[in-house]
Amino acid sequence: MINRILMELYDDYENSGNLDSVIEFAKKTFPNDGTDKLFVGCVYIMFTSASPFKPRYSCTRECLESIVSLAKEKVGNSNLLAFYLNYVNTKKGVHKYLNKIINDPNIEKFADLLLDYLKNFKPNWPSSIKRYKSFNRYLNKLIDFYIKEDNKEELWNLANKYENKIDLEKIANYYIKIKDSYYICELISLVSEYLNLDDIFAKIIATKNEEFIFLVSKNPIIKGIIPDAYIERLNNYLK
Repeated sequence: MINRILMELYDDYENSGNLDSVIEFAKKTFPNDGTDKLFVGCVYIMFTSASPFKPRYSCTRECLESIVSLAKEKVGNSNLLAFYLNYVNTKKGVHKYLNKIINDPNIEKFADLLLDYLKNFKPNWPSSIKRYKSFNRYLNKLIDFYIKEDNKEELWNLANKYENKIDLEKIANYYIKIKDSYYICELISLVSEYLNLDDIFAKIIATKNEEFIFLVSKNPIIKGIIPDAYIERLNNYLK
């Protein structure tokens, strides 16, 4: 969407020879504290440096982001955008919009606002795909597969990456079933806030395997992460 807006703004600029549409858009979209002027100035740089071959297609979010980011890169007591303006730029009109804010102490704040705005339009396929319910079902099928393959490390990796998006109880139950004190403690330390600790420690005790229970009770990785009462339960069983 933002690319279409930028191309339409360029079309207006090319047809009218002025930045009225850009200025109007900036006033409606951004705070009028300097952020709007930084937007207009950076857009003007983009317009005047566009490729001569189909220039409107050079006006993209990525291009504008790279220009705005110049304001955040320090060069001595100033920034790279000021250097561009004073030593590289040959278009007089650019100075009109940037001169007053180029060394403003708040220019990084203005730039951050613009970059956050542009970032909202950045495609994020991984995040989009992970929102699908089918992705959660796929993750839980992976749990079944790794259990079948006795792949304890990959189960832990799933818990580490996806936490409450997957069936952590199934992973915990598997570690308890095979009496692996190392991995059950690693899991507890990693995602204790998503686990039913009462249920887990009851199941650990229910194994009646004293060696397993002892190793869990002495594992330092869970101490300080879970209430001491859970360790006391294990110790009481072992008495």
